[in-house]
Amino acid sequence: MKKKLLFSITLLVSLTLLLTFSCTVLEPSAPPRGDKRIVLTFDDGPSKVTSIELLDVLKKHDVKVMFCYVGVNAKMHPEIVTRALNEGHQLGQHTISHNAKVLSSYDLLSKEVDEYAEFVKGLPTQKVHEMHYFRPPFGVITSPVKKMVEEKGFKYAYVTTYIHDPAVGKEGSQKLMKRLKEKLVKRGGGAMVLHEMRYIQGDGYEIDKSWLPGAVDEFLTWAKEEGFSFVFYDEL
Repeated sequence: MKKKLLFSITLLVSLTLLLTFSCTVLEPSAPPRGDKRIVLTFDDGPSKVTSIELLDVLKKHDVKVMFCYVGVNAKMHPEIVTRALNEGHQLGQHTISHNAKVLSSYDLLSKEVDEYAEFVKGLPTQKVHEMHYFRPPFGVITSPVKKMVEEKGFKYAYVTTYIHDPAVGKEGSQKLMKRLKEKLVKRGGGAMVLHEMRYIQGDGYEIDKSWLPGAVDEFLTWAKEEGFSFVFYDEL
């Protein structure tokens, strides 16, 4: 009961932030559009439940994506982050804590971003990886976020096609992926995000995302059959 209450409160905070700050990383008119290209991103991992299998699926299809890992999760699974980078995927900055507090404090936000960058530099990767894209927690762009992005030279890891997947478990996964396909077909491409886990600060409660690797496997097969290709933001 306590975990469900905390989850509800977290969702309420997220919605309040989105309503209070009209500026978000959702950019429906941004590219790619009409050229059957997809920027595929994953948020809030890495997770021991999904990440290894998900990397296996991406390798099988030879598709490169951007992972916006939460820093505390990345630090718990550095071997997964290292593998992702060595296999040609990109990392997007998503803060250490994924806490709403960083959205209202430039100092805290900047500190977390710098800490994350230092962590990534210390990984035993085949080459040094610098993160050039930033996706704020909850996708909300506040004044501190704008200041930090401008001063550190980031670009936003925006989303053109959002399907409200964070709280979706196995039961709703098929409908979710069907909706995603419909949106991409109608739009002729897009920048999209799927969540590896529903991360809640200070609590171990997770929504079951074990369905995700299998769903992505089927989605990538479908996308290629439909003539879609996968690119990074910096290839647009």
